[in-house]
Amino acid sequence: MITYDRHRSQFVIYCENASQDKNLAYPNGPRPLTSGNLKQTVSYAIEDNQALNLEVFVDKSVIEIFVNGDICIVQRVYPMRDDRKQVRQFTNDRQIRARNVVKWEMDATNPW
Repeated sequence: MITYDRHRSQFVIYCENASQDKNLAYPNGPRPLTSGNLKQTVSYAIEDNQALNLEVFVDKSVIEIFVNGDICIVQRVYPMRDDRKQVRQFTNDRQIRARNVVKWEMDATNPW
């Protein structure tokens, strides 16, 4: 799950429920994320009327999120849940409008 906390001006990527294997450790800088603390936070301020443009790429176990062309957030995950290919958007405090949602299926680069 990827969230944006407007009050704290930060994105949070939650990995806790991405996999059913609770022994995984996720790389994140000098210390890996481990069970009970499986989230990455990235500071980024968005003005009140500023649009949020996210380009999200998921390639097996890597998520790349490009935010307004300013920053890139990368996190490795190991999704094993049955719903791992679903995308949902929601908001708790204001309206949200998605203008362009596109999903591509990519062929493997190494077919062997």
